[in-house]
Amino acid sequence: MGFDGSDRCPAWVDNKINKVDNERASHHSDKAVGKLRKRGEEIRQFILDNVTDHPRDVAGIAATKFDISRQAINKHIRRLVEQNAIFAEGSTKDRSYHLYPQTEWKKTYSLSGQLEEDIVWATDIKPQIQDFPENAQDIWSYGFNEMLNNAIDHSVGQSVHILLEKTSVDTKIVIRDDGEGIFKKIQRVLKLHDERHSILELAKGKLTTDPARHTGEGIFFASRMFDEFDILSGNVYFSHEFSKTEDWILESQKFQPGTTVVMKLKIIHHERQSRFLTSFLRVMIMPSIKQLFRFASPSMEMNDWFLVPRLNGCWQGSIDLR
Repeated sequence: MGFDGSDRCPAWVDNKINKVDNERASHHSDKAVGKLRKRGEEIRQFILDNVTDHPRDVAGIAATKFDISRQAINKHIRRLVEQNAIFAEGSTKDRSYHLYPQTEWKKTYSLSGQLEEDIVWATDIKPQIQDFPENAQDIWSYGFNEMLNNAIDHSVGQSVHILLEKTSVDTKIVIRDDGEGIFKKIQRVLKLHDERHSILELAKGKLTTDPARHTGEGIFFASRMFDEFDILSGNVYFSHEFSKTEDWILESQKFQPGTTVVMKLKIIHHERQSRFLTSFLRVMIMPSIKQLFRFASPSMEMNDWFLVPRLNGCWQGSIDLR
């Protein structure tokens, strides 16, 4: 094959050029589709992250955020509905959207017998989150066992009700007992002025009404590990959110018997929470440990990796004696 002397390219050259042009066009098309797909995923994730706080106006908020029309946002909302990620309630004018519970499990346990938190965790809770990353399971193991243990050892109640809900965005566990109430008990034991002072004592991280069996750090650490951590007892409501610097102490008009603890962890934040916990323990505990060992022996040095937190309550360490 060769040129025939005319100005026209041979057929094989035209074919080659067309093939290159088609491949280039296909590449640009795939790239454009990829960008559109990524943007669509970002829009739908934004809707999922905000629909709980804005069930009625999430479409408007998303339209403003991404600078697109409400009609375009509604297409993404319909897709999420079709995927059973969210569901709609009400008529067109008063319609609201909510996260669709992918898993909803609940059970009531008697506190009058020999209930053990680790058994409940292993048999009933852990199997439902076994597909979570290991660090997320560690966070749930620590938080759940600490809160259920408080109900078993301190509530003086007859029963404890546990609810677990999973959505496409987060997982929530509610532990509710019918006992005396955590804030009321702390107020009574420590002879505090009112129940709200109990929360201030809990916030110190060392409060316990049973020092022989508890360090008093369970609620303090758990409240800092989850995206949302709430306690409602009596007329007092305590709320901590990971993304906010301040805690909230509110007085409820409706009396809540016993103690209700709500823990929520977002799926996309599992890794973040693990890093936070390690950093938190290092910042809060390492300086005290180092100071203790230096006081005991000025010639003793401790590596930065001395303290390795284990969420099951154990600690691993290594001391470098020189």
